[in-house]
Formats: sequence, C-alpha cells, structure tokens
Amino acid sequence: MLVQLLQAGWFDGVAGIALGSWERCGDPGELDDVFTARLGGLGVPVLAGVPAGHGARQGTLELGAPAVLDADGLTLTAPAAGGAR
Repeated sequence: MLVQLLQAGWFDGVAGIALGSWERCGDPGELDDVFTARLGGLGVPVLAGVPAGHGARQGTLELGAPAVLDADGLTLTAPAAGGAR
C-alpha cells in the first residue's frame, strides 16, 4: 500500500510524514528498513510511533491533513477544529 501511495503521488510536495505505531505488524527492524527504503528518498522528516494505526490507542490520521510535525521534538500537532487551514 505504501508503494501504491508513493506511485499515486500522495507524497508529492509533503513537508513531513507521520507513521503510526505498527504494533504486532512484524519485526520492528524490518519495518524500519522498509520505511527508510521507501520514504528516505523524499528528504523530509519522518516521525514514527505516533499513537495511531495498529496499537491500543487508535488515533485517526487523515491523509493530507494540515499539521505541525516536529521530528526533533517527536511531536505531531493538528490545528484546532474550525481553525485556519
């Protein structure tokens, strides 16, 4: 699915990428290798382990939604509902 999103242009022009927790989805080292191989060439910050996706905490991440990603601070912040986009 990641390759399909890349080929469909979903990542064209992104400023950063947030990845979920990927719990019980295989070897964490192998997953890191896949993400590095597929996303590393984009040259943008990638934040992994966001509490969304396949873990106990199921936060929702909308593809293409505006947000502030701080890869150094390990934070992802979405604007408040009804805020400017």
